[in-house]
Amino acid sequence: AAAAAQDIHDGSDSGEGENDFDEYDDEDADAAADAGPGSRKRAKALNPQSASAKAEQTKLRNREHARSTRKRKKQYVEQLKKQVAELLAKQQQMANKGEFAGGPADAARRARRVAVVRAFLVLRVDGSVDREAWRGVVDDAIKVTLPHTPYRATNVGEHLPAVRRLRGLDQLLRDGVSVQRLVAMMQRRAELKKGPPPRPLPPLELRCDATETEAACVGERLMAQWRCETRGLVARGFTAEIVVDGLVKVKFHNEKIREAELCFDALSVGRQLLEHDVLDLDVVRAEEAVAGELPPTARAARWRAGARARRGRRVSCPACLPSSSYGRH
Repeated sequence: AAAAAQDIHDGSDSGEGENDFDEYDDEDADAAADAGPGSRKRAKALNPQSASAKAEQTKLRNREHARSTRKRKKQYVEQLKKQVAELLAKQQQMANKGEFAGGPADAARRARRVAVVRAFLVLRVDGSVDREAWRGVVDDAIKVTLPHTPYRATNVGEHLPAVRRLRGLDQLLRDGVSVQRLVAMMQRRAELKKGPPPRPLPPLELRCDATETEAACVGERLMAQWRCETRGLVARGFTAEIVVDGLVKVKFHNEKIREAELCFDALSVGRQLLEHDVLDLDVVRAEEAVAGELPPTARAARWRAGARARRGRRVSCPACLPSSSYGRH
């Protein structure tokens, strides 16, 4: 775990390790297939330096690929910030010319939508499994896109080359549970590092908020800046809290969030976790199989909701039944 943490730290500082995987050239694969396994062994035995040289070239290509990937991500974030500035300038220009159809009504609509985005962010970092609360701010066909977060177990959603995508309310809830497990791990590590606090302290938590003054709303889309930070690390003896700033792009449908894209620097978050020494990669690996599971109460509530939808039949929840009686239902 310490070696893995050091690899993450070194990669974030020197530009190595983000996509540190072994590449296998197609031409080499064809040549190896034609030559056969015996020929490969003889070639390696006759020329051992060629294998080491090829490995070094592969490592250099991987490092260059990691640098270019980080550069593209940075350019993408800068592009989003530029779009926010342009939309804000356009919005202000239209307001000055009186071109807004609704005038104050448009400002009120923007305020309402920013409030919905704030509620979405708060529910997510709190790990809420209250489906009714979630349905008040998101559409049933919600789709959320966010960067890969190697500092927590992320066995939920669809893993794409550069991002992870969540579809539907179930996946959104399960990902929020994973965020809360990260917070619990941070609190355990903080207590191990700094010792028990001299007086009872509130639990460590995440606070998240969106900025209304810099939000741009055009049609059914909204773009806003947001900030998420820990509360409780300084009170436990640390010099600073962990802070992450980002952008959120939202598409609304019937005044609820249908699509959301969270943009932030995940490497910066991982680096801060390592600097505070509140990241335990062994725990992350161990929780990979269960981090996205819903608590029993949430699973029972989901089952009851499905049961009510099935013709209103009166049935019992499997989570509340003994295993011997569950088979008869």
